[in-house]
Amino acid sequence: MPADYDLELYDAGGKSAAAPAERGKRSEEVRRKLPAGRYYLKVSGHDGAWSARLPYRLDLETVGPAKP
Repeated sequence: MPADYDLELYDAGGKSAAAPAERGKRSEEVRRKLPAGRYYLKVSGHDGAWSARLPYRLDLETVGPAKP
């Protein structure tokens, strides 16, 4: 990420489902096998910081179940 933004993934009930293994990196990612359902990704500036000049870019990839 261009600036120091943090990621966290939440389930439909608002419970934390995943966070990056290493926070504070320029590029963070969350990789986790999760059951089907609704999830929310929170992107926030570290310690409330943000930058109008350095926005974040979000790429999302989902993988369906393996074919038999």
